[in-house]
Amino acid sequence: MKFFQVFICVQVISYTMGFSLNPWASNNLPDILNFPVFENIELRAPYRNCSKDTLGVMKRVEVIPCPSLERCPLVKSSTVTLNLEFIPSFAATKVVGSLAGIIKPYLPAVSFDNPEDLCASKQVECPLTPGKLYRYTTSVFIKPQFPNLRLDAKVQVYGDKYEIACAIIPVEIVKPSMSTLSA
Repeated sequence: MKFFQVFICVQVISYTMGFSLNPWASNNLPDILNFPVFENIELRAPYRNCSKDTLGVMKRVEVIPCPSLERCPLVKSSTVTLNLEFIPSFAATKVVGSLAGIIKPYLPAVSFDNPEDLCASKQVECPLTPGKLYRYTTSVFIKPQFPNLRLDAKVQVYGDKYEIACAIIPVEIVKPSMSTLSA
């Protein structure tokens, strides 16, 4: 959503200042608009924080591949990679990452994988240091027997049984198209 807001803002400014802006051309902004805010815009997976009760912050969520800004397609019989960045607010000694699907808010979440011990797998250096940025990467195979449906993926990082960071990612499980089969 922020990308579209910035893009629309730049388009309106370009129109009122009397120049044409091609968003796919490299660095064609006038000097007045050529500052770092517009140089480093990245498209990432759409996500929102799960709760206000976390003892840390989810700083970044990236789903690869995710060509959409609204809902990430999870193609059956393929592997999806999640890159997460989080900052804990306490020194946890045991850290676990998990991924689950939420079909309906009143139904229990369906686990995509088993919870992963991030300390044992060397994903993070334990104990965690409060205020330090950590990166966690996991890959999930989308099983062919999963039904085609829209749902929310819930990714959580727990430390010593307390939730450090949590994000909800809108996803859709889809069957492979002819273009993905030939790739």
